[in-house]
Amino acid sequence: MAVTRGVTIAYGLLRYYTSYALMDSVTGLSDYSSSTFLGHIGIFFTSVAAALYFALRLKSDSTKLTSLCCSLLPPVSNKEDSCIELPSDSLQNAPSELQPHASPATAQNPPLPALPPERLSRAIVQVQKAHTRNIIAKSKKSAFNRKIYAKIQYPSKIPGFLSMNSAQKEEVRKEQERSFRRAKAKALSDSRKRMKETRRNNNWTNVNANQAGGNGASRHMLRKDEKQQVSNAISLAGRRMQETVNIPHRADEFRVGYNMWTGVEVRRAIMNLYLYAPFPVGRINRNASFPLSTQPGFLSSMLNCHSSPQPKPFANSVYRNTHQEVALRGQKPIPYVPDQLHLEEYPVLESHPSGWVGGGSVGPGHVIISQQDADGNADTFWAVIGHDSTRGGEDEDHYLATLSEMSHCD
Repeated sequence: MAVTRGVTIAYGLLRYYTSYALMDSVTGLSDYSSSTFLGHIGIFFTSVAAALYFALRLKSDSTKLTSLCCSLLPPVSNKEDSCIELPSDSLQNAPSELQPHASPATAQNPPLPALPPERLSRAIVQVQKAHTRNIIAKSKKSAFNRKIYAKIQYPSKIPGFLSMNSAQKEEVRKEQERSFRRAKAKALSDSRKRMKETRRNNNWTNVNANQAGGNGASRHMLRKDEKQQVSNAISLAGRRMQETVNIPHRADEFRVGYNMWTGVEVRRAIMNLYLYAPFPVGRINRNASFPLSTQPGFLSSMLNCHSSPQPKPFANSVYRNTHQEVALRGQKPIPYVPDQLHLEEYPVLESHPSGWVGGGSVGPGHVIISQQDADGNADTFWAVIGHDSTRGGEDEDHYLATLSEMSHCD
C-alpha cells in the first residue's frame, strides 16, 4: 500500500514538472535551454526518491505524507496544471485546509421549511383531484375521437380494381389508406379548432366576470421542494399499503347489500387512509350557519348533515338488542378484532380514479385498518363494512362485507 502511494505521488509530480516545462517552452521564454530542462529532470527524480523514502518510512500514515508532499510543491500560477491525483482514502484523514468546503451560497442559505401537515394534506388533495381530472379528460378525449372517426367513410374501390395486377392493387390500397388517414386527421383538427375557440370564448367570459365582480382567486403554487415532499408522501403511503397485513388482492370483491367494491378500490382507500392520517380531510359540518330552530322537520336533518374528517376512529360497537336480525343482537360488526386495537375507517368509493379526497358524499362503504403502534402491531387490514338499510336496525349500523376471492396467482 505504501509503495502504491509513493508511485501515485511520483506520477503526479511527473505530470506537474512535465506541464511546467512545456508551459515555459510554449510561452517562449528566452532563457529556457537544455540546462533548464535538465534541471527540471533532476528535481523530478529527487522528488521521486523523496516520495518513495517517506512512503516507506511513514507507511500507512497518509495524512503526514500528503501534508509533506503538498508543502514540497512550489506555487504555480496555472491552477489546472497544479492538480495531483491522490488516492481517495488519503483525503479522508487529510488536514482541514485540504478538505473540500461548501460554497458560501450553500452556507448562507438554510434549507427551506417543510410543509406543515395541514398544507401537505391540502396539496395532496389537489394532486389527487388533478389525477382524477386527467383520467376523466383522457376518457372523454377517446370517446370524442371515436365519435369523430365514426363519421368518416373509408374510400370506395375504384372501377377496374379487380382487373389490376397484384402490384397495382397494393398501390391502390396504400393510396386509400393514406387518404383515409388524411381525412381522419383533417376532421379531428377541425373539431379541435372549434373546441379551442369555444373554450377560449368561455375563458374570456369567465375572466371578465371575475374582474368585474372581484372574485378572481390566485392559486397557491408549490415550490420544487414542496412538490417533492408531496411526491414522497404519496410514495410512502403506497409502500405502506403494499406492506399491509391481509391486504386484499386486486381481483377480490366485497359486497354489502347492493353495493360492491373491488380489491383495487379497497387498496386505494387504504392508501388514502395512510396518506391523510397526519391531517384528516373533510368538513365537520357543511351547514353550521343554519340553526336547527329555523329548519324544522326532514329538511333540518338534511341541511345539518355532517361529514366527519376522514380517517376517523371506528368503535366497532355492538348491535342493539332490538335489532331485526336476532343473530346480530349484542354482536360486533367485526367480531374477530381484538378489543385493545385502535381501529380507523376511511371511505371506499366505486369506480373512482383517486378515491374519496374530502369532497362529496363518503358513500356507504368503509375500510377498517389498524395502524402500527408502539406495542409492535403492524399495519393490518381487517374488513370492509357498509350501511345497509334493508337489514333493519339503526341508520348508523355497519355490516361486514362478504368477500368473494377471485382466482389469481400470487
